[in-house]
Amino acid sequence: VLDALGKDIPFAIESMEGGLKDNAIPRDAKAVILLESEDAGKDLCGNLQALEQKLRKEFQSSDPNITISCEKKQQGKSLVLHGSTASKILFFLRMMPNGIQHMSMDIEGLVETSLNAGIMELTPESLKIISSVRSSVSTRKEELGDKLEYLAEFLGGETEMSGGYPAWEYRADSEIREGISAVYEELFGEKPIFEAIHAGLECGILSGKIADLDCVSFGPNNYDIHTPKERLSISSTERIWRLLVEFLKR
Repeated sequence: VLDALGKDIPFAIESMEGGLKDNAIPRDAKAVILLESEDAGKDLCGNLQALEQKLRKEFQSSDPNITISCEKKQQGKSLVLHGSTASKILFFLRMMPNGIQHMSMDIEGLVETSLNAGIMELTPESLKIISSVRSSVSTRKEELGDKLEYLAEFLGGETEMSGGYPAWEYRADSEIREGISAVYEELFGEKPIFEAIHAGLECGILSGKIADLDCVSFGPNNYDIHTPKERLSISSTERIWRLLVEFLKR
């Protein structure tokens, strides 16, 4: 949005922020920008409304109600980012990898490697952006981390890696999966559906420390995870409890 706006109306950036969790796609972000007095009469909000319509058309299937809000505040003076610094920041935001990077070559429709910018915070000292990088293939995850590092260092920034989840790669043969499947079928009268998902799980940490560990992950139905609407199915929780207890008995 800022990059497109700057092509028509020159501005300076006072503040930027967005996101609440490093492992969740941000619901919103905002920036405070300043215009020179001679540009104050330009239709800033009109430009943004036109851009909103373009974005709604682009994202009509996934985010049909995407919104750009514009609020004019009082006149005055404020500390802003130096022009070259602002250019570097906008360059980084436009060029940084974000979203799906690779699909699985083994399982149709499964995302293999992705990342999302989760938190953005601008202080007088620095701009900090936290991205959550995930992949079921460890070398892909390392490659993606390298891309972020190269881009940040090219612009004079720094990167720090922390809290990584080891990749948990799919095993075609799994005794524990077959055992749970048999118990599930006996308890509920139908075959379970096993799926590979794109998420960081504790199984990745455990299998990264214990050689040849055979493991599965299962749990109750959760809806709208990592949002304020997140909720848990009580009836599904009861079924999972029965499955776990019966499986451990055997």
